[in-house]
Amino acid sequence: MIKIVIIDDHKLFRIAISSIIKQEEDMSLIAEYSDPDDALKNCETDNPDLYLIDISLGEKSGLQLVNSFRRKRKDIKLIMLSMHKEEFYLIKSIEYDVDGYIHKDVDPDDLVYGIRKVMKGNKHYSSEVSSILINNVFSKVNDFGSIPSLSNREKEIIKYISEGKSSKEIANNLALSKRTVETHRSRILNRFGIKNTAELVKIAIENKII
Repeated sequence: MIKIVIIDDHKLFRIAISSIIKQEEDMSLIAEYSDPDDALKNCETDNPDLYLIDISLGEKSGLQLVNSFRRKRKDIKLIMLSMHKEEFYLIKSIEYDVDGYIHKDVDPDDLVYGIRKVMKGNKHYSSEVSSILINNVFSKVNDFGSIPSLSNREKEIIKYISEGKSSKEIANNLALSKRTVETHRSRILNRFGIKNTAELVKIAIENKII
């Protein structure tokens, strides 16, 4: 059972998230807070597996909670919820090493998918914001020189990779074989001169002046 805590200063949104979670047999909402200080104070008592945190909490920032929660429990999973699609908020969230960034405009199924993805140890960025990260990579110059020329297919695959999808899931979405997707993945990493997809995210961060 995935034990979840919501931190959001909008009551109606907390009610909506609560109703979604209660429909899932493998998830349980154990607490909800409007005040981040209360959530932090009760962290050890609640002992959740995952926090869903609004990135904007009145005069406070949800990102300010990240390090505090990490100090209390290094294994805690943290997903930022946001109405913001601006690149600044996404890149800042990645810098704070959150496990996921989900736009509040997603379908309920997408939220549930993101939670399960994160609980399996993967990073997850909803499709509404993952394209921001990809566009950042394509528009910047990194330490290796100019961004390599990529086909539309390769750009599609990079987008899916940034969303945390496996080669099998990408293959199903693009009607390709898993082997073909893995070949594309390997070729993309070689063109960037990097070893893994985590470094692809790193390139986006390093080349953005914030």
